[in-house]
Amino acid sequence: MKLSDGEHLLVYGTAQLTEGRIFAFTVHESAIGTLAARAFSRRSAFPGVLGGGRLTNADVFIRMARGNQEIFRTAGTFDENAGVTMPPHDDYGDAVRGLTVQCSFAPRAIPVLIPGGVPRSRLPLLIVMLLTSSLVLAAAFLVLRRERQLAHIRSDFVSGVSHELRTPLTQIRMFSETLLLDRVRSADERQRSLRIISEEAQRLTNLVDNVLFLSRGPHANVPPAIDDCDMEALVADAVDAFAPLAMRRDVVITVDTPPRLHARVDCEAWKQVLTNMLDNAVKYGPPGQTVHVRLSAQKTMIRLEVDDEGPGVPADERESIWLRFHRLDRDRGTHKSGSGIGLAIVREIIASHGGRCWVENTAGGGARFVVEAPIDGSEAIA
Repeated sequence: MKLSDGEHLLVYGTAQLTEGRIFAFTVHESAIGTLAARAFSRRSAFPGVLGGGRLTNADVFIRMARGNQEIFRTAGTFDENAGVTMPPHDDYGDAVRGLTVQCSFAPRAIPVLIPGGVPRSRLPLLIVMLLTSSLVLAAAFLVLRRERQLAHIRSDFVSGVSHELRTPLTQIRMFSETLLLDRVRSADERQRSLRIISEEAQRLTNLVDNVLFLSRGPHANVPPAIDDCDMEALVADAVDAFAPLAMRRDVVITVDTPPRLHARVDCEAWKQVLTNMLDNAVKYGPPGQTVHVRLSAQKTMIRLEVDDEGPGVPADERESIWLRFHRLDRDRGTHKSGSGIGLAIVREIIASHGGRCWVENTAGGGARFVVEAPIDGSEAIA
């Protein structure tokens, strides 16, 4: 299309992050070369089925120009004996209208692309040239769409983490200043201020632990530190540490664990698993609810369940909630919208123990988050 500042190419597609909508943008002709060069450097212009993947972008020369202005050019030179020049023509669509396009192939590529060598008719070569040009442009558009998605995810993550950091930091600063300025009116008020500072510090610790785990990357392959753990004591410690945060919303946590249940697991990692599951239950459940924690052993497996009295998880999102940075659509933009990493970390830790995790509804309509892993974790990672 022709705009006030020159020729533009209109690019449109369906955005995965906004289902049911079409996004579009225009690209000035001067930027087409940059996009094409980026795509050409990242992806092969040849389908993998051609020559068993032996052909590379070094085997093709492409040049696009409008008049005397060169828009895009690959390395190498044009070979008239193994290429074709397409003069400006209006019948090929907006993408190449008015462009002069040259394309030629390295000698070793000719037998692969056209059995028997170059025929007298240039039509097959012209078709291959158009296909290659289309692949280059399509790759550029895919790269742009992926960059847009990653920018959206990064923005959501930074927003979520910033919100979760701001709340406890504000509380710690406010009550610490109250104590420093000696504005408390009684011993009970002083204890309350100290208790809130302790609770918010614990919340910050949980968030920092999650971010540090996330910073290792999804392919860090750090093996769990397997040791013999008293699971009853492990659950009790994790619940006790989280209890102050639950009390802020008048949440009661009940625990059902068998006595003397031992397992060979990474104790600290399992504490992080339970802390993230409790944080999820308290955050998305109503104030005053009862959260049930159950630990059990079934043959060679150990099973941990956390039930809440919230609205549950929609059936179509029960798989995606375990992905990094995923938040339920109903919670986006609300005070419940967190960083989207807690359940992803749960899944990664349990997977490193050779286990699995899932979510289901409780009889009362809430959510039940379940993790299951071998009792002897050393066998799972052997």
